[in-house]
Amino acid sequence: MVAGCKSSGHTSDPQLRKIDEILDPQLPKGTPMSRVSYFLSSRGYPMENSSDPHAIVAIVRHIDTDTLQPITARVTFHFDANDKLVTYDLTPAPDVPIQP
Repeated sequence: MVAGCKSSGHTSDPQLRKIDEILDPQLPKGTPMSRVSYFLSSRGYPMENSSDPHAIVAIVRHIDTDTLQPITARVTFHFDANDKLVTYDLTPAPDVPIQP
């Protein structure tokens, strides 16, 4: 059973786990920074400036299909010296609809 793998997700917040379940299979450890950036921009997730050259900070908004409520997280992606994804952190963020 794969349930054991998911227990060590990137957040303990039950609402943010929905976003983690979207990001985790699409952006596994070792993903190049350019692919993470493309993934975020192609989905319209705004990126924020980061003082760390080995980090990308993005606001990820998702509509929970069970509750039809928006869930928004500030996600900080951490990369190694070769610009490969090491991990990411999710924290709750104020809900702001994505502008087309």
